[in-house]
Amino acid sequence: MVSPAKPRRADAERNRNALAAAARDVFAEQGLDAPLEHVAKRAGVGIATLYRNFPTRAALLDVVLAETVATHREIVRRALERPDPWDGLTAYLTEICEVAAAADRSAGKTMAVAGIRVYAQLSELVSRAQASGQLRGDVAPTDLLCLTVGIGRIIEVTASMGADAWRRQLALALDGLRAAAATPLPRPPCDTFTARECGVDLG
Repeated sequence: MVSPAKPRRADAERNRNALAAAARDVFAEQGLDAPLEHVAKRAGVGIATLYRNFPTRAALLDVVLAETVATHREIVRRALERPDPWDGLTAYLTEICEVAAAADRSAGKTMAVAGIRVYAQLSELVSRAQASGQLRGDVAPTDLLCLTVGIGRIIEVTASMGADAWRRQLALALDGLRAAAATPLPRPPCDTFTARECGVDLG
C-alpha cells in the first residue's frame, strides 16, 4: 500500500516551489517589501501555507536571493583577485551596478541585501584599498552597501535617459571615495547594515 504521507510531501514541495517562483515575480514587480499576501495569491495558496513553508520574510528571501548572493560572492571574489586594490574596488562597484541595471526595480535593494551575506569579503575589499592608500581611511563596508542602494535608485530614475546614465553618478561617487579627495565626513559610518536599512522588513 502507498503511504498517504508521500502525496502530502509532494504537494508540499509543489507549494514551496510555487511560492518561491511567485515571490521572485512579485518582488521584481513590487520590490522586496511587497506584501506576502500577494505572493501567496500569485502562488495560488493561502497565507497560512506560505508561513508553513517560510515562517519569515527572511526565510523566503534566502531562497529567492540564493542566485543573487552567489553572483555577488563571485563578483567580490574576482575583485579581490585583482592585483591593484583600487581596480578591485571599482570593478566590484561597477559590476554590481551592471547587474542591477540589467535586473528589475528592486535590484539596488536586492544587491545590497545580498551584499550583507558576503560582508566579510566586502570588508577585505575595503581594507586592501585602504592599505594601499587609494581609498579614504574613513570608509566602512557599510558605506559600500549604502552606495549600492543609492545607485540602484539612480538606475531606476535615470532609465529613460539611457541604459548607462548611472555610470556618471558612479564615477562621481568613486571620486569621492579616493583618499586624495578626502575631507572630514560629518558623522561616523553605520556600525551595522541590515536589510531594514535597505527598506526591507525581514519579519
